[in-house]
Amino acid sequence: MRIRPMCAEDLDRAAEMEQLCFPDPWSRQSFAASLSSPDVLFLAAEENGVLTGYAGLQQSFETGDILQVAVHPGSRRQGIGEKLLHSLIAEGQKRGISSFLLEVRVSNQAARKLYAKLGFQEIALRKGFYTHPSEDACTMLLEVDPPQL
Repeated sequence: MRIRPMCAEDLDRAAEMEQLCFPDPWSRQSFAASLSSPDVLFLAAEENGVLTGYAGLQQSFETGDILQVAVHPGSRRQGIGEKLLHSLIAEGQKRGISSFLLEVRVSNQAARKLYAKLGFQEIALRKGFYTHPSEDACTMLLEVDPPQL
């Protein structure tokens, strides 16, 4: 498996994966707009030339809001999500990010366990954050040392 920056050639597969992974998926156009923003970073996991997962963040000064983390259902439980997040955090640190924030559905125990394993702390509950279906979100925070320049 290889982790690399997401590119335009990944857009169709990412949009397909969104449909499989999320009840309120991003569109191909949303991914394309994100890839063109200097404040957004998306990484892709690739196995034998096929996109198997992706993770992205939006930077605002020293904070990185993690936007999406997805692994194709047929490729789960292989450590892809964890490797993507490690790489995303490392790349974010290179950009000067020292705080990473994300929201996750309270019912998504597998994701919450993964984020906790990586050092994220649950800091807040956001009532009714998600629609399709309606559900609360758990806000999680990871604080890391800023890079030594």
